[in-house]
Amino acid sequence: MMVALAFTLALGAQAPAAAPAAAPDLTAAKALTALFNDPTTPAATFQAALDTFVTQFPTSKLMLPALVLGVRYYRSRNDYGPLLHFGLEALKAAPGDLYTLSSLATAIPNNVKDTDLDRDQMLDMAAGFDRQIISTVNGWLITTAGLDWGGRHYTEIQGNSLRGNLAGPAYLSLGRIASLQQHYPAAVEALRQALAYEHAPTAQAQVYFDIGVAEAAQAHKPEALAAFARAQKLAPGSGMLQRLIRTEQDRLTGGGAQ
Repeated sequence: MMVALAFTLALGAQAPAAAPAAAPDLTAAKALTALFNDPTTPAATFQAALDTFVTQFPTSKLMLPALVLGVRYYRSRNDYGPLLHFGLEALKAAPGDLYTLSSLATAIPNNVKDTDLDRDQMLDMAAGFDRQIISTVNGWLITTAGLDWGGRHYTEIQGNSLRGNLAGPAYLSLGRIASLQQHYPAAVEALRQALAYEHAPTAQAQVYFDIGVAEAAQAHKPEALAAFARAQKLAPGSGMLQRLIRTEQDRLTGGGAQ
């Protein structure tokens, strides 16, 4: 009995071994996520943490989630420069990441300037992202059993919602890019495709307005006026849009009401 007790005291009664320390990249990723979730985090603090992660853990399996977190952070703040930077880095890690593709495809045409030397190159790149999104989501087979994609299962409703949330903005972006590049027939075609995914009357009105502008640019007066009239009816309470519509109508009719 004494021998057994001595054995226990010597070997078995030691303090439990400490749990292994978390991997440094996991610790850094958790800290980055905490900064992202804290609305009081200064942008400089978040960017410093993200830059540190990218520099210290270039081969981490958590690199893509960290970069996409950066895309989400800067997209929510409409901060185009870092959104573009981290978005392009994320696409290097995962060229088919739909969230990143959608974020960049939406941001680029809203931020390029006519004076940018790489304007057309950037617009073409964004249009390519849009086409990649549309090709991907149109290839999904969504059944009553739902959709299995990207390692996740979506119900039928969730799958269709996800498709709409990606395809709608992609068609809108294609339409705006085509308008910026003065490819007006392509703009009208893409914008009309976007209408299938827009359910809010105000959003539909904005698309019809954009269609009207593209039709007017082609001197398609009846088509333009019809689109403006549709936009007018859909958003009667939108003062700014109503003023823009009237301006475009006056431009087409020489100031006369149609």
